Amino acid sequence: MNPYVFIFLISFVPFFESRYAIVYAYYAGIPFTKAYTVLLLTITIQSVVLPIVLPYLDYVVTKLSELGIPLFDKLRNFLLNRARKKGEKIKNSTKTYLELFSFVAIPLPGTGIYTGALIYYVLGLDKKKTIITLFLGGTVAMTINTLITYGLLESVFKIL
Repeated sequence: MNPYVFIFLISFVPFFESRYAIVYAYYAGIPFTKAYTVLLLTITIQSVVLPIVLPYLDYVVTKLSELGIPLFDKLRNFLLNRARKKGEKIKNSTKTYLELFSFVAIPLPGTGIYTGALIYYVLGLDKKKTIITLFLGGTVAMTINTLITYGLLESVFKIL
């Protein structure tokens, strides 16, 4: 499989996202600029599509859980409870979108665009503001990991 297509696809895996796909790109020998461009495209797609699709996914999963398939009910409850728990701090803030941005921009497992989109859905935040927030946060997280992975962070500090 083409390595560019592969990093594009793996960056859509929840909790893996582009922030960790960049590590694979590095070890696959993909040049920095090409990998960053491909993954910036995935961040854009995720930031726009997830807030739009989540209400429909929730509806489908709810209907599937009503069919008596416990796996769907457990999965839905796990994800929504997780988002509620992480979103409580954000919900009570006067700087909701700044906090959501900070949450998504921290390159740690479980703090990416998927979880940010779930928080948006659970808290009922504004869709347009959330899309911008998710895009900026995802870009910052990927940039941090890119700088670390490609060894550019050391070069930046030498310049400063």
